[in-house]
Amino acid sequence: MPLTRQMLARIQAFVHDNIAETISVEQLAVLVHMSASKFARVFKTATGNPPHRYVTLERVKLARTMLCEETIPLVDVGARAGFQTQQHFTDVFHRYTGVTPRACRLAHRNVGS
Repeated sequence: MPLTRQMLARIQAFVHDNIAETISVEQLAVLVHMSASKFARVFKTATGNPPHRYVTLERVKLARTMLCEETIPLVDVGARAGFQTQQHFTDVFHRYTGVTPRACRLAHRNVGS
């Protein structure tokens, strides 16, 4: 059974609403009434990414937006985006964007001035 648009929308809304919390594959699977293993397979087929990577990418996207649009401290950006520690935030953000959160913020400020 593939994921329908409605199922994907439900998952996206849940991730968006709970981004600062721990989000498990099991929680997402319950939303669409599937086992965790079946959900992981059909989600990857539907989106091209496993559920964990999707959640991580959404966290990085939110963090990038906050770094560019807000002046809150970096540690708060990481926490609001759902990263457990500042070091984890920095490591993951750098892995996916090629720059550290601080460098991203500074680059955006330099472009904006």
